[in-house]
Amino acid sequence: MKSKKVLAMLFSAIFICISLNSCGDTKQDAPHEPLTIITGNRDYTEFEKEFKKRYPEINLEFISYKGKNATEYLNRLFESGDIPDICTQDVLPDAELQKKYLIDLSGYDFSTDYSASRLQECNIDGALYMLPCNYAVNGIYYNKTLFEKRGWSVPKNYDELRSLAETINGSALNLSVTVLDSAESAFRYLFALGDTVFLRTPAGLDWEESFLAGQVTADDALRSTIEYMQEWIDIGIINGDRYSETTEAAYAAFTEGFTAFLITGEGFRLSQNEDGSGDSYGILPWFSRDGSSNRYILNTACYYGLSSELEKHGNEQKLEDALKFMEFISSADGQRLLPGSNRQLLLPSSDTEAGDGYSEIMEMISGGFSAPLTYLGWENLIVPVGNECMKWYAGESDGKQVINVMNRALQSSLKNETGSLMYVTKDMTLEETARLVGKTFAEATNADCALVSLGGYHDGKENEAGVNGRLFKGTVDDIIFCTINPLGWLGTIKKIVGMSGINITSLADKGFDLYGDGNTFPYVLTVIGDATLDPAAQYTVVICGYTDDSVRLFQVIDTGISGMDALRDYFSVFPMK
Repeated sequence: MKSKKVLAMLFSAIFICISLNSCGDTKQDAPHEPLTIITGNRDYTEFEKEFKKRYPEINLEFISYKGKNATEYLNRLFESGDIPDICTQDVLPDAELQKKYLIDLSGYDFSTDYSASRLQECNIDGALYMLPCNYAVNGIYYNKTLFEKRGWSVPKNYDELRSLAETINGSALNLSVTVLDSAESAFRYLFALGDTVFLRTPAGLDWEESFLAGQVTADDALRSTIEYMQEWIDIGIINGDRYSETTEAAYAAFTEGFTAFLITGEGFRLSQNEDGSGDSYGILPWFSRDGSSNRYILNTACYYGLSSELEKHGNEQKLEDALKFMEFISSADGQRLLPGSNRQLLLPSSDTEAGDGYSEIMEMISGGFSAPLTYLGWENLIVPVGNECMKWYAGESDGKQVINVMNRALQSSLKNETGSLMYVTKDMTLEETARLVGKTFAEATNADCALVSLGGYHDGKENEAGVNGRLFKGTVDDIIFCTINPLGWLGTIKKIVGMSGINITSLADKGFDLYGDGNTFPYVLTVIGDATLDPAAQYTVVICGYTDDSVRLFQVIDTGISGMDALRDYFSVFPMK
């Protein structure tokens, strides 16, 4: 009897051990809660595939933003405290906000994988809340293959560039494609040239500090820069031939192979085709007259950090996964896989060298022929100044007017009158924001209703034609409007006349099948006056996001009314707080 009792106790103990181990295995094998990250106009598809091979247990949940101003939207998210697990920023946020919302990464081994020079800009009192990824070198792209075929010498200064421009302008070839689809790019061109003339000198740096403080104007200080830019416009290097066209359309024109130069505010590849085939391209600096102060503009593509929410109790597994993510992107292999790496020049890792075609550029940068991207302190001036620059490059304005706009924008900024048109009293959802946009567009075009598609992430596929961002509590100005406007700075509103109520509601129910795979992006239907649509009645409907097939029975009309103008006009009647 005793032996049976002992045997029973032994079996019970074994059963308990097995049960405990089983419970432990179940917990261990449970799917990891995904880490959230915003796409911010970056394609993480290939990165995710490779990351999953390395860490199959870690899940990433991508929140789509395919809007027209990712930099400002990410910044607005950060200021509101609405931060995903993995925080991405195009520009380093305010230091105090970093301390408030992010984890200090300086104590982790992966922070030593970065070169000291690249970490310097991220250092906040010895702490590192964000780490840099690849940084781009901006300059003047040129078709090396075309140069070789034509026997042209590569210019080393403005005088040689001007002489070459005269030769090319007298031929059947195109001199330059200038990307002019955003105020930011137009602003960058002016200040890139200014860096070769005045802005990087001690006097120029002193002027910038005094100007942004409201102590001096731009009139005298920028005269030499304005005159120099006018020369670039006159010879056709900077031009408005592609004014209001998309970046992709401008790139397509350059890659046809009949154009010598490409002017763009973003990084571009060094070959005609994405796979590296075709014509070879190179990057020249922004030229000074004699070449003594040529400049490449350096711009970190993105900064990564981790939300401090991950340090809270219950998030231990997510924090462990997030640290593995940071360790991976801190390696040279991880950096190369990050979105946009094919358009970037340098890795911030301490043990990497410049790739093919960049050695000479690296030597120039090491020799001091570079300047940082102008942004901090100019945030409220970039859009008004850039918009006027776009008109200038297209022959619709002049340098004097650009300076006038700059002076006025600075004074408005200092008086907290940065074009703010309204005050939002609470954070809005994506659907609420889309409904607001729909109402605005419909009223501006005398439409009865609006179908506005929503952004979303469908296994790497996103919807650029819809509302991607939401409005947050606070003042709203042109820059904020652009973050939610599916038409961007220059796009015009489209509408359909004579669409029956039943067809409108049917399309709203089906959604926007952008990729023809049945995985639709939802529409938000907004009816003026909140009326109910009569199935048999005919209506005029604004539409944001459609395929030729979905509207094949109807005629889509371009109203010619800018989405930005519609937003400005609608909200200008609302009082500020």
